[in-house]
Amino acid sequence: MKVNKVLLLILLLSFLLRVWGINEPIWVDEAISLNYAQQPLMKGIELTLNDVHLPIHNIMLHFWPGDSLISARMLSVLFGVLTVFMIYLIAKELFDEKTGLIASFLYSLSTLAIYYSQEARVYSLLTFAVCLSMYFLIKENKSGYFISTL
Repeated sequence: MKVNKVLLLILLLSFLLRVWGINEPIWVDEAISLNYAQQPLMKGIELTLNDVHLPIHNIMLHFWPGDSLISARMLSVLFGVLTVFMIYLIAKELFDEKTGLIASFLYSLSTLAIYYSQEARVYSLLTFAVCLSMYFLIKENKSGYFISTL
């Protein structure tokens, strides 16, 4: 039970650090993402095909509630906090709960992770996806079930 409370505090800290200063002015790449997301879905996907980034983030933004910059940045905040949780799970799986808590706490304080969690761009989603993939790869290695990596 104590671990759950500590993890919850770490996730809360992570959330607060990521929303603090989230109202910074928009920059060009965020404006492009918002423009793609506000287009009709197929037009937004078509525009994204000329971009170097995968269209999944812009598709998610398209369906994300609200069309303000703050709302769009909250999607990145969500993936940033979920990444902190995934770091905990990975470290717990590889080592133990204490290491998981320490790793997630340190990652929650990472200025680079906070920065990318405040941008209405794909970066926090990609970090989350990599961590999710790593977690399932580790689980597959331990269990021997290939399906868990899919």
